[in-house]
Amino acid sequence: TFVAPPGTNLKAEFISGTLWRYSTDYMVTGQMWENGREYEIRIYARDKAGNGAVGPGIPDNGNDGVEASAAFRYDVSFPTASIAYPLQTAVMNSLDAFRGSVLDPDPNASSEIEPAGIAAVDISIQQLSDGNFFDGSNFNGTRQWFPASFSMATVDAGTWSFTAANNANLFNALQSDRYSVTVRARDIAGNEQYNFTGNSSSFTFTVDKDTPSVVVASPNQNTRYYTPLAANATGLMGIAVDPLIRGTSSGILAAGVEVQLWQMIGPTSWYFDGGAWTTTVSTLTASGSNWSVAAGLVPTDVEYASLAGDNTFYVRARVHDKSTLPDGSVSQSSGNLSGWMSPQEFIVDGTPPVSTMTWPVNGGYASAISSITGTANAALSGVKRVEVRITTAPATGPDWNGTGYSFAGVPIWNQATAAANWEYTSLTNAFFTGNRYYIYSHAVDNAGNPQSPDTAFSVLYDTTVPSVSLARPPPPPP
Repeated sequence: TFVAPPGTNLKAEFISGTLWRYSTDYMVTGQMWENGREYEIRIYARDKAGNGAVGPGIPDNGNDGVEASAAFRYDVSFPTASIAYPLQTAVMNSLDAFRGSVLDPDPNASSEIEPAGIAAVDISIQQLSDGNFFDGSNFNGTRQWFPASFSMATVDAGTWSFTAANNANLFNALQSDRYSVTVRARDIAGNEQYNFTGNSSSFTFTVDKDTPSVVVASPNQNTRYYTPLAANATGLMGIAVDPLIRGTSSGILAAGVEVQLWQMIGPTSWYFDGGAWTTTVSTLTASGSNWSVAAGLVPTDVEYASLAGDNTFYVRARVHDKSTLPDGSVSQSSGNLSGWMSPQEFIVDGTPPVSTMTWPVNGGYASAISSITGTANAALSGVKRVEVRITTAPATGPDWNGTGYSFAGVPIWNQATAAANWEYTSLTNAFFTGNRYYIYSHAVDNAGNPQSPDTAFSVLYDTTVPSVSLARPPPPPP
C-alpha cells in the first residue's frame, strides 16, 4: 500500500553489473496501481563502503545521498478514435478528407487522475470489390496503417484528420466502389484501440465517380416528322441511366434531367420556357430513369406553330445523378453530370400537302393512258405517299384496284410513286372506250398531314376510229 512520506524504503534486487530489479505480486497483478494516477520512483544506491544514501535526505558518513527519480502515469484505459466525415450514408462523388474525434478516457474528474494522452491516430482503407487495402499509392495490398494528424483540446479529447497533406495518392485512387475505413488511436502509455464496432471507428462508405447518361426517346429521331398535334401528344421524354459499376450506383437525382427545346428563326434561337418562346436560354426539368417533362410544360399544338409556322425544332438533354458531397449535401451541382447530348432535330409541319395531275388533262379526251402523272408539294416535311383513285361513279364505284374494278372497299386508293413528280402505271385494262373516268390524286406528307380536298379530274376515254363518207358530189355513173 502507499503511505505518507517519508515512506518505506523498498529493497531492490541486484542482478549483475549495473542492472537491478524490483517487483512484487501486487505490481505484477496491477493491484498496486491506480488507473490515471501519476507516480514517482526514487532510487537510492549505497556501495559496500557505505557511501551513498540510505533513504531520502539521509546521507551516510557525511556524504550526500545519491539518488535518481522518474515519474510516470499509470494508464490502462484504451483510447478510441471515431469518424465524423465523410457521412456514412452518403454516396459521394468526391472525397477530400477523413475527419473525426479522438478520446483517451479520463478515469474520473479528479485533477490528480488523468489519462496519459494520445500518441498517434492511424487510418486504414479497404476497397471492397476486390478486398485490397490502400498501400500508399493504390489499392493493391494487405492492411496497412497510415498516420493521421491530430490536435488535442484537452489531455483526453481532440480531433484528427487525414487529408492530401497526409497522402494525396489515397484520394486520387478512389474510384466508383464501396470502401471500408477504419481508424484507431494509441495513447502515450501504449494502449492501442482494438474495438472498432459501435463507436463509429469503422464503417462502409460508397463512392460514385461515373457520370450517368441520357437519351431523348420522344420526339423520336427516326420518326422526325410530326404534326403540331402529334408533337404535343408525343411530349418530351426519354431514358436516364446511372450505371452500376462495381456494385455502385447512386441513381438519378430528383428533377435531375435537364431538357432544352428550341427552334431557329434566321440566326436567332428561340427556347421554350414552359409557357412561351423566348430568346433567353431556358431549361425544363424532369425526374426519374424513365423521365418525361410535365405535359403542361410542353408546347401545345398552337404554341408549336405560333412563332414561325412549320419549322425544324431541336431538343437535347443532360442528367445529374444522386451522388452527393462527402457531408451528404445534395444540390443540382453536386451530382455527377453528363454532358449535353447531341441535339436531335425534328420537324413540326401542320400544312397539308397538295397534289395535282399533269396527265391526263382535266375535262379532256384520251385514247391512250399508259400512266397517270402529276406533282406534289409537301414542304416542310416532304411527300410520304401519293395515291390515285380511278372510278366511273364517284359515289358508288366501282373503283380500279390495280387489276380490275370492284365495288368492295370503295373508295379504293392505289399507291403511286411518292415524289414531287409522281406517277401511277398499273393501268392494264383500266380504261374502256366510250366511258368517262373520274381520277383523283391524294397526297400525305411525312408529318401525317393528309391533302384536303383531293384533286379531281375527269377524262372521256375514246379509242373508236371515226368514219367519214362523201355525199356530194355524187359518184360518177358507171
